[in-house]
Amino acid sequence: MNHINLLEILKNQIDYDTYIRIQSDFMIEYNEIYKNIRPCKSTQEKAIKKYISAATLKDEKTATYTKGGTTCLLLKRDRTEAEPENLKKIDLAEKITAMFKNRRPAECYFFDSIALYRALKKQQKQDYFLHIAGHYYNAALIAEMLECIADNKERYIQAEICENGALLIRQKYAALILPVNVTTCHPSKNVNMQDFLKYCDGIDKYILSKELKATA
Repeated sequence: MNHINLLEILKNQIDYDTYIRIQSDFMIEYNEIYKNIRPCKSTQEKAIKKYISAATLKDEKTATYTKGGTTCLLLKRDRTEAEPENLKKIDLAEKITAMFKNRRPAECYFFDSIALYRALKKQQKQDYFLHIAGHYYNAALIAEMLECIADNKERYIQAEICENGALLIRQKYAALILPVNVTTCHPSKNVNMQDFLKYCDGIDKYILSKELKATA
């Protein structure tokens, strides 16, 4: 059971002070995990090498790698990487370019959301999703690709939603992540930090109003 499941179960049984204590304990754990997210050049290089070692396809023109077809890593053309001998080289450029049509900006606190994902996963191992602009993405894939593209925690992660719902994220490098085929998910599986804060604010107001009514 993760923190959100716990709040759902207890919201009709606990008082406001107990809620604040439970919420505070979780946020202490979350803050420790967030502080330990430290993207840097060496961490990024390790993540890139790991991704390429598992890649199945490469486009030489665009230095684009993919594994499983659900994510793509887009690197600068002047990079040279040790690659698996069985890595098949094909023309991905046309397919990738087709996805880039009609992109629109999207907002997400990526590092905050990944810290939330790790905190919840530590409590309960299950599939988690990142909700962005009406689409859901596998949180594990977002975490993996974020390690590959980012080397600075303070620098903005540019995000765009492509025509087919694919998520394009960019910092030093770029990555493309396809959405999962779901239209909604329970709040306990959504790791978007903004959505989580709204959910907690709703619980906060609900418990407080319930307590005020009881004392009226």
